[in-house]
Amino acid sequence: MKQITSGMGLMPPQQGGSHFNYEVDSWLREMDFIVSEVSYMITRLAFVVDAVSAAQAIADAEAYQNKLLEFHEQLQNIREQIKQHKETLKLNKVAHHPAYDKKNATAHNRLRKIIVTAEKDYVSIKNDFNMFIAQLSGLQ
Repeated sequence: MKQITSGMGLMPPQQGGSHFNYEVDSWLREMDFIVSEVSYMITRLAFVVDAVSAAQAIADAEAYQNKLLEFHEQLQNIREQIKQHKETLKLNKVAHHPAYDKKNATAHNRLRKIIVTAEKDYVSIKNDFNMFIAQLSGLQ
């Protein structure tokens, strides 16, 4: 079998943190997804509350809504940190200096830990939310 490589060999490793770009782009897509899911939960909660008339259920729903809004704000802050990190990677790429890779790696690892925590929080909040909605709806 003939290997087709005419002029399209492997690209050399790039300087300035470009190897972080794929993960950063993935994080941005993931944050977009989670933010949209939390927005959907807030909307869904509003629809369920409209159908419920018990005062305690409405008070519980308002408290839960505040929890969702707070988490939504945290996600927006994380998303902003990711965008800033991506911008830093672009600027460092222009500098072409290996020392920036070490600095980028430290910032990248710190951000990775924040995102892993946010992912775990999202799963927990989503599960809690579904149980809460089921209770409000009288399904449990």
